[in-house]
Formats: sequence, C-alpha cells, structure tokens
Amino acid sequence: MTLFDLINKVLSWADEKGILKEGNERAQAAKTVEEVNELESAIIVNDRQEIKDGIGDALVTLIIQAEMQGLSLAECLDHAYDQIKDREGKMINGTFVKNNP
Repeated sequence: MTLFDLINKVLSWADEKGILKEGNERAQAAKTVEEVNELESAIIVNDRQEIKDGIGDALVTLIIQAEMQGLSLAECLDHAYDQIKDREGKMINGTFVKNNP
C-alpha cells in the first residue's frame, strides 16, 4: 500500500469516527504530544515494536491535524523541507543545532 493510500485510509477512518466533524484542533494537538511522549518512552527502553507504534500513531494524529487545518501532510512536509534545505549548523551532543542567522 502506498503512503497516499494509507493517508486516505486514515482520513476515512477519522471521518467515520466523527473526529473531523466533531473534534477540535487543540485536542488533536494534545493527542499528538501524547503519542510523541509515548515514542520517547519507547526509544528510552529501545522497544522496537513500540517505537514503530509511536511513530505510526504520531503520524495518524498529524494527518488528522493537517486535514482539520485545511492542509495536507505533503504540503506541510514540503513547507518544512523548504525551511531546512539550506540550513547550516552542527551536531552538538547528538542534536543538530542550526546556526543563528
């Protein structure tokens, strides 16, 4: 199944569950934070199955959030890449830190 197919399945599921019609953006953002925190916990204990689950769950919440905002995941990713593509910086303690403009 392609990423496009999976995104459409997520959006259909969210529509069927009433999330797109009755949900709200702030609650969806809180759900994203919850899923990312679960991902971090899985990374700390190196639980590969839970890492996969956390990444997938976070993506689901972001796909839904994008739809609530009238955006697409591809549009958001394209925008983010446009922001970082020429960014310069260095690795510090395992994290990329961008140079100040």
